Amino acid sequence: MEVTESWIKEYLEPRYPELVAPYREAERIREAALKSGHLSESSLSLLLESARSARTPLGENVSGMLGSLADRFPLVRDAVRMMARDKKAHVRINALVALDSQQKSPLNDEILSGALRDRSARIRALAADKIMTFGLRYLLSELEEAIAREAKPELRATLAWERDLLRDGFRIVDTGDGRVNVTCRTGGGVTSTSFSKNEMKTKGRQWIKENAVPGSD
Repeated sequence: MEVTESWIKEYLEPRYPELVAPYREAERIREAALKSGHLSESSLSLLLESARSARTPLGENVSGMLGSLADRFPLVRDAVRMMARDKKAHVRINALVALDSQQKSPLNDEILSGALRDRSARIRALAADKIMTFGLRYLLSELEEAIAREAKPELRATLAWERDLLRDGFRIVDTGDGRVNVTCRTGGGVTSTSFSKNEMKTKGRQWIKENAVPGSD
């Protein structure tokens, strides 16, 4: 709570004073719902209004609040599904943001699978990144299919990078100057370093062993 209050005072209030009131109201609704175990449709509507905002400090943060309620309230899960199908790209992005604040569930699989087919390249890339970050190895086949149908070369390469990290836990790229770049999937994202080709056989393999986190089946 102290961290949130500090963020409001030091960041939100000076830059976006008009967003303070709706943010605080969303926070109040979230806390009351967690405490009481009840969330009315009118309160959910207020949360959704802010979560759908194109103003990133409000929309993404309140989407995170929705995600924190999704495990307990079926109506919230339905709301996140609705956001994932919205015609506005920023709302669909915020639906993916909501997934960061909830436990692994069929809702994650459903929304991320659909997002791999989204008409927005940004959302397709974000979906692949979350599948990798969450370690959802059982979605590997869907990620492979997304790579096969991707028309944009740069995005296809990005999807392949995410696929490799998810499948193997690491990726090695030859830089062409006697060194290799190594990236490992960790519990909270990725970490990278480089080694000479000779070092890769010893120090590099040990570094991968110490840092790579396998996906979950």
